[in-house]
Amino acid sequence: MSENPEIHPRELLEKDYPYIDWSYSSYLVPKYPEMEVTMMKRMAEVAEKVVRDYSQEILLVGHGASVIGLTEGLTKETPTFKASLCCLVKLVKINDKWEIELGGDTSHLGETENQVRFV
Repeated sequence: MSENPEIHPRELLEKDYPYIDWSYSSYLVPKYPEMEVTMMKRMAEVAEKVVRDYSQEILLVGHGASVIGLTEGLTKETPTFKASLCCLVKLVKINDKWEIELGGDTSHLGETENQVRFV
């Protein structure tokens, strides 16, 4: 991303999204502009921190590129699945190694995108 994203005022967000946890603090905050390779490295670091801090099952929600980065960070391999919009990825830990059990699944969607873009 070449510039800081526009962020709505807190008052507007509180009205539209009353369940936002305002005490939450990100593991790592991006520094813009951020190249894709930097974002992928940041996502890998975030994945490691999340699994260190939480021992139960974890749901990671993100956009295509961040999902790829999180997956790569845990599996230590470049994922081969297509990370389209609203896809599901399930990682399981087997003998201290993360493996992809479900990669880029869109079977729950009525319509899917034809072209995956990381913009």
